[in-house]
Amino acid sequence: MEIKTETPKHKIEENKNEEKVTQSASTEEIASLFGWKKKVPVKKVEEVIEDIPVIEVEEQIEIKSIKTIKHLGHIVTSNGEEFYFFKNIETDELFRLSIDYPGNGWNLVDIVEEGFILGHEDEKYFIEKNE
Repeated sequence: MEIKTETPKHKIEENKNEEKVTQSASTEEIASLFGWKKKVPVKKVEEVIEDIPVIEVEEQIEIKSIKTIKHLGHIVTSNGEEFYFFKNIETDELFRLSIDYPGNGWNLVDIVEEGFILGHEDEKYFIEKNE
């Protein structure tokens, strides 16, 4: 039995006529095959601060308690409007307020569980609910 280890000449000649195509890849492409990832560039602190949206913070407003204004009650009209009635016990002055309707220099700023916050001449006052 005889084993031939030579390649036939006609096949070698055919391979010589073929054009060799070389492919190249960057080191990053090769490294990515093994799980390597490109690092994301780190931003400078100044750049990060510029990206943060500016939120305006309301200044702290002092709310004073006032005992001369009393809550008398409230009504709801047929179209759903709510009006709250107050009395200045020093002057016996009565006035009604709603969130959208100021009266006698007073305005209803907010209604909280414990009472009302009224505004008068750039000051805020807390009035307890009359229950």
